[in-house]
Amino acid sequence: MPIKVKGLGGEGNKVYSTGFVTLTFGMFRQGMDDIVAFDRPGISNSLGTEVSGILGFAMLWKLEIKIDYRDHLVNF
Repeated sequence: MPIKVKGLGGEGNKVYSTGFVTLTFGMFRQGMDDIVAFDRPGISNSLGTEVSGILGFAMLWKLEIKIDYRDHLVNF
């Protein structure tokens, strides 16, 4: 069932809250509960590539992040 979310970008439609999920990307794997999911096709359209997700603060605070500017890499 969709929930309503309102923020700086306005009100979101078709916003969902998950149960327990396991996020896996690169060498990182983390179980999390209550992830918010919503579709933002405008982001993908404006960038010209599919954006499958955005990591928010609830996820990023758990990570040690290394940004390699020379080789254009981000490691978690």
